[in-house]
Amino acid sequence: MTFEKLLCEARKVHCKEMRVSNDDYFEVVVAKADLGAMGAILQEYFGQPYKAGGVQPSPEAKRYAAVHGGIYTGQTMYFKQESGAKAFAYFWPWTGGTPITVKIIRQEAPAQQ
Repeated sequence: MTFEKLLCEARKVHCKEMRVSNDDYFEVVVAKADLGAMGAILQEYFGQPYKAGGVQPSPEAKRYAAVHGGIYTGQTMYFKQESGAKAFAYFWPWTGGTPITVKIIRQEAPAQQ
């Protein structure tokens, strides 16, 4: 699966709120009931979570996530690196855990000088 196909499939999942949708950044709010569909799509692209929800983040996970708002114990993080580009996805549960913010991000490698 390509990153473009990942975004295409993620856009099909029912969401409560669409925040951002472009070629490198996708952010929506989904209901907990729709999280399974989103998780299946993310696992097809990323594999298992890099940092599962309920697990303390490693120093490396914290470093990768810092530019995206950080990563905390209750949040889930996916990560993949291909050809210098990095892809991330996050599940950020709201207080109470019912709505969840989902972020999917691609960071291209800096151009060589």
